[in-house]
Formats: sequence, C-alpha cells, structure tokens
Amino acid sequence: MDIAEHLGVAQETVSRWRKKPEYIAAIEAILSAARPETVGRLTELTDKALEVIDEMLDYRYNKSLKLRAAVVLLQISGIGRAMSTAASAKAPSTSDHAAVE
Repeated sequence: MDIAEHLGVAQETVSRWRKKPEYIAAIEAILSAARPETVGRLTELTDKALEVIDEMLDYRYNKSLKLRAAVVLLQISGIGRAMSTAASAKAPSTSDHAAVE
C-alpha cells in the first residue's frame, strides 16, 4: 500500500506535499530522530556479524566455509575490491597480446 492510498488522498496530493518546505522539514526531523538508534543497532549487528566471520575463519572442519568467511571479510572491508582493481591494472589487456603476437 502506498502513502496516498493509506491516507485516502490522491497521488498528486502527496506529490505536492513532498515539495513543500514544511513537509521536507518534518521528514528530515523524523529521520534525524531515528538515525542515532538505527546507527547504534547497525553497529551492534555489525559487531555480531564480524564475530561470526571471525569464528568461521578459525573453523577447521569445513574449508569451503572458512574460505567463504575470508572472502566475505575481504569484500566488506573493501580490500578485495582494491586488490582486484590493482590486479586488473597490472594484467595485460587482450589488445596487448595481439600486439605481441
């Protein structure tokens, strides 16, 4: 259910409201009030998730699971992306191979 339907007004009415400075200010106030709680909760969940990944890195019984944990950690840290970017920058392109042959 969208906002207009929920409030029993036309879609155009909601569209007009969204352009009004007082509407924008009210939405910003609501978001600002919710932001600290949301950030705090995300921080808690991130800490828990990192603990699970940390445990999986030490898991001896399933190498595939251990590898996936390592890959996830590299992905979320951005290191994996940076390494693949650096590797692709060093790798010769297919046009380089054609010039050599």
